[in-house]
Amino acid sequence: MMVDIAFFGCWGTVGHYMYTPDKQQVRDCKQAYIPSEYDLDGSPLFLPYPENPGEGRITYLPALNVTVLSWWNRVIDTRPAVNSHLIVRQETRLDTMWAIFVHKFPELAALHTKPIVGRTY
Repeated sequence: MMVDIAFFGCWGTVGHYMYTPDKQQVRDCKQAYIPSEYDLDGSPLFLPYPENPGEGRITYLPALNVTVLSWWNRVIDTRPAVNSHLIVRQETRLDTMWAIFVHKFPELAALHTKPIVGRTY
């Protein structure tokens, strides 16, 4: 089953998990044609370094046709290395990514602040 929109991060509890907008967990990212939790969590490829809450990066992966918006935060879990990722099927700009997040994940978006993205890839 292909997933078109997903969120990876904390939702209601500590711990990073992959969710669809209806709060269902994505169990098989490979089958869903999206990057896995292992690809994303704390990734130096998707997240800017050093770790600064509120800073992020947007990355388009043409092989999967997904855009990944990644950012550091301390929203639900206050420990270091807390990060969130929004995955959208197609090449998408930052403002559109954030609008999708607000629309599809309103409960989460109300807790987060749009990240500062200095560079995109």
